[in-house]
Amino acid sequence: MSPDATTIAHGAANDGSSFVHLHLHTSYSLLDGANLIGRLAKRAQEYGMPAVAITDHGNMHGVVDFYKQIKGAGLKPIIGVEIYLAETDRRRKQEKRNFHLVLIAENNIGYQNLCHLVSMANIEGFYRKPRIDKQLLAERHEGLIALSACLSGEVPAAIQDGRNDDARRLAGEYAEIMGPGNFFLELQMNGIPNQEKVNRELLRIARETKLPLVATNDVHYLNAEDYDLHDTLLCIGRGALKSDPGRMRYDTDSLYFRSPQEMRALFAELPEAAENTLRIAERCNVELELDKPRLPTFDVPAGYDQDSFFEKLAREGFEERIARLPYAIDREFYQKRLDYEIGVIKRMTFSGYFLIVADFINYAKRQGIPVGPGRGSGVGSLVAYALNITDLDPIPYGLIFERFLNPDRISMPDFDVDFCMNRRDEVFRYVNEKYGHNRVGQIVTFGSLKARGVVRDVCRAFDIPIAEADRIAKLVPEGPKATLKTALDEEPRLAELVRSNPDYVRMYKTAQGLEGLQRHTGIHAAGVVISDRPLWEIVPVLKSDEMLVTQYAKDEAEAVGLVKFDFLGLKTLTVIDEAVKLVNRNRPEGRKLDIDALLFDDPKVYELISSGATNGVFQMESPGFQRMLKRLKPDCFEDIILAVALYRPGPMGYIPNCVNRKHGREKIDYAHPALEPLLKGTYGLIVYQEQVMQIAAEMGGFTLAEADTLRKAMGKKKIELMEKTLRKFREGAKQRGFDDAVVTRVTDDMVEFAQYGFNKSHAAAYAVISYRTAYLKTYHPLEFIAATLTCDMEHTYKVVKFIGEAKQMGIEILPPSVMTSLREFTVEAGRVRFGLGAVKGLGGGAIEAIIEARADGGFASIYDFAKKVDLQRVNKKAVEALVKAGAFDFTGVGRARMLAAQDKAMEAGHARQKEKASGQTNLLDMLGSSLAPKQRAAAVGESYPEIDEWTERERLAYEQEALGVFLSAHPMDRYADDARRYCTADIVGVLELEDRSEATVAGIIAEVRDRPTRDGRGRIAFFHLQDRFGSIECSVFTRAYEACSPYFGGADPVLVHGQVMIDGEGDEATTKIFVQSIEPLLDKMKSVARRIHLHLPADVQRDELEKLTAIFDQYKGDTPVVCHLVRVGEYESIINLPNKWRVDPCADMFDRASALLGQNALVLR
Repeated sequence: MSPDATTIAHGAANDGSSFVHLHLHTSYSLLDGANLIGRLAKRAQEYGMPAVAITDHGNMHGVVDFYKQIKGAGLKPIIGVEIYLAETDRRRKQEKRNFHLVLIAENNIGYQNLCHLVSMANIEGFYRKPRIDKQLLAERHEGLIALSACLSGEVPAAIQDGRNDDARRLAGEYAEIMGPGNFFLELQMNGIPNQEKVNRELLRIARETKLPLVATNDVHYLNAEDYDLHDTLLCIGRGALKSDPGRMRYDTDSLYFRSPQEMRALFAELPEAAENTLRIAERCNVELELDKPRLPTFDVPAGYDQDSFFEKLAREGFEERIARLPYAIDREFYQKRLDYEIGVIKRMTFSGYFLIVADFINYAKRQGIPVGPGRGSGVGSLVAYALNITDLDPIPYGLIFERFLNPDRISMPDFDVDFCMNRRDEVFRYVNEKYGHNRVGQIVTFGSLKARGVVRDVCRAFDIPIAEADRIAKLVPEGPKATLKTALDEEPRLAELVRSNPDYVRMYKTAQGLEGLQRHTGIHAAGVVISDRPLWEIVPVLKSDEMLVTQYAKDEAEAVGLVKFDFLGLKTLTVIDEAVKLVNRNRPEGRKLDIDALLFDDPKVYELISSGATNGVFQMESPGFQRMLKRLKPDCFEDIILAVALYRPGPMGYIPNCVNRKHGREKIDYAHPALEPLLKGTYGLIVYQEQVMQIAAEMGGFTLAEADTLRKAMGKKKIELMEKTLRKFREGAKQRGFDDAVVTRVTDDMVEFAQYGFNKSHAAAYAVISYRTAYLKTYHPLEFIAATLTCDMEHTYKVVKFIGEAKQMGIEILPPSVMTSLREFTVEAGRVRFGLGAVKGLGGGAIEAIIEARADGGFASIYDFAKKVDLQRVNKKAVEALVKAGAFDFTGVGRARMLAAQDKAMEAGHARQKEKASGQTNLLDMLGSSLAPKQRAAAVGESYPEIDEWTERERLAYEQEALGVFLSAHPMDRYADDARRYCTADIVGVLELEDRSEATVAGIIAEVRDRPTRDGRGRIAFFHLQDRFGSIECSVFTRAYEACSPYFGGADPVLVHGQVMIDGEGDEATTKIFVQSIEPLLDKMKSVARRIHLHLPADVQRDELEKLTAIFDQYKGDTPVVCHLVRVGEYESIINLPNKWRVDPCADMFDRASALLGQNALVLR
């Protein structure tokens, strides 16, 4: 042993049997570490270990969680990382090889340096892995202890390569970088053949260099028997099958959390290596400073500090607000509330926070970026309203400041802000530039192996067919509280299915062992942190698209002092903005719609809401919500707030009570007259958290701050605190004269409703958005539908839905036009014009080129178009899509002939553009737009082949190809009656069915995606089924694939038989159909139809009859034809045609006959 090893002072008395694991991977070593921190802490505690370390692969994601839980178990947390080291320079992106090095923080300086190293590994050194290099390590080694790591360390790698001299040199190099006593040669006893070779050489190096040794076990999982669990985890991480002999696997089953006795026994001949784990542990004393917010500095004008400037802005904003209010107020009451809030905010030192939030919100408003009226409890603040942070006066709706900021409980305020989804990034950029790119970042999130998901993952690794895996997974409930154990206990079908197959038993047991482990990282959808210094001085960071991202998740980032701001993107704000722009496009100043100035009292808006016709109305789109509205029939703004609050799991059970009480079918019974003003708006029921607070204040004499503490105790089920505050409430109520029976009843009601109680401030703010969208749909339906389609143009199924909605509203959707369409959907002559942005294959550059070119007199024809438009930006496929979509219909030339002429037109266009590029000018250019369209066409030499126009079926198929929707008609139009006859529901109706209901639906198959199963033994498919009013996703698994697949490529209507499956709850729910079988609708009609009815006008032309005869001759069959010869208003003659007219009623025959005689000329009955 090295003499130096014995000189490391540790001062820890032990009996030679203790041990500390210094190389350990938690579940934050994603899909490699299988140690959940809570279980790890308990095991270390059981083993009597004084400390334990975290050294995850290349990241510090788990550090704060680990620190808290290990400290909570009474142990010392040791903070470290197994870092990746570049072979030479971290900035070089060609090196495929990197090495491992375990770094452990000895003190807070070491922790800061660890944060810096891990951050720079991501910012500067990321190539395959986040890497540092020795230069950076030398600069930032202070306060750190290094271990030479596993077989992937640089010293062990040199030994394995047979470069023992290099290994000795490298060990010396690390020792020099780290400083005396700070570099340890790491020994492992794991049974890997190469490890024994490495250990022998490391011992030799230690003897020769006097470097200390340390024993580790590279812990990846908790128990010895967890090896197979961990092996499955590796398969999940690499998308591999357990049965694949060539996949990556560990060559040892020993990397578990061994007891001190096991580790001492393994290193019995090298006790100093084990002893050094205790010495290192004693040296390590990192103390994280938690729960002390570090607000960034907001620059204020000279002569002000943050408090005085905040107060100035709040008071000025208040005066501006009340001057614009359209209703009378109690000025004294408002002033007292304002003074009180300002005082609380200053006393709690949050002036700077309010200034920061007000600054970026007002920046957005100045730039015309739509901002929501508010979100969450912050809407209850009058100061927030004065500073333009929120846009709803809180006082008329009884919204409470203390629900947002409780002066009795010091915690950061939290404003969540909704921005227009298209322009939210502009606010990000503003904040980035104002505070500095190194001081602003997003927040990491973690996806975990949740109950249903881990079943699917393990099934894939075990090669269980996807249909079987899906059958098992669907029986496992979703949600944050769902576990595999409770699923098995509470779902007998699941228990029976799992027990039916030994492979399922093994799979399920494995899934239970992996449940809860972290699976992957993501980025918080809205969270942004702003710091008073470079972020990596507080947290380790990643980098994503030039933005820094904290390696700590939201709660942990806030725990170390970062302040989070939520920038949410809300599509509805974009819809409102687009619709208002369309409304105001041709309005003069003074008559423009100001959506922010609406009062919430328009009867027609409430008529629309009460009808349930609320597709597109914010929060009111789901079938369940629409059913509630039809029953509740809201007629005031408080009713909308109530509806928003009620439609959630839990309080939904009280919807019938509210409905019946509102309409006088159930008595409203107040426990005491004093409660009527508080509960009148909710018909005597406690629905809002604010009502609990108001009752506590009114009856119990609580301050609103005390009432908020009671509200929180009830909502969070903090039993001890709840009992204490309820006791105080009862005593206060009795002192204020309320009798025992009333107090008991009210207390019971509060406890019952508090667990479901909703934040009224949030419901009120979102009710504003609901009302505004309902107003637009009521008074500006064209603009509303156009804006909605624009915001959903990238989601074909939503375009289908809202085109169906437009039809039901009597709104005509015009095809795109190269003459008038913009990128967005627009309003044109009382109709909605399809936007070019929704044409498949037409990019932004092509759209710009079309709009630029038509400024010069528009286009007379496709030839004129090809001459004027930049064909470098508008290619052949784009023009073809435009023709198929109907964008040249204005020319009067049929689409089939237009498409046939496309190549010639584009050849002429290319030639003309080539001439212009070379500076040549011809007579046509000089005459320019002075020629009439026909003259220009003749001059260009335009011609169109004389070919038949497409049938309706062909036209619609091409429309769907180009637009993703059927626009000029729908293939299901002619089959509407038949679909009703053979189906259990249309697609809109399916959305109202219960989970696992059987359904038969008619429609057209679109957007088919199919792929082989993982085992290669079958195929699965997904498609959207479209009818006239909607679209629904369908899944076809292996068992049904072969029988269903012949219908995937067709354009004919089909009947889909299957089971309705609903994922999620409330507005998050998605409905799909698991397909059991598919049959052509026409086949079904033919199987029950007796004859074809041919409807002809009495004055039918001879040439039409000859063409009809030719069609019937081409489609001879067995179905008889009955002719109805009709003279409208006079007579109808019915003639059974001879057998030679019998036909086969196929789709092609119907299409050709309909093109000749009209849509309803032939009917199959």
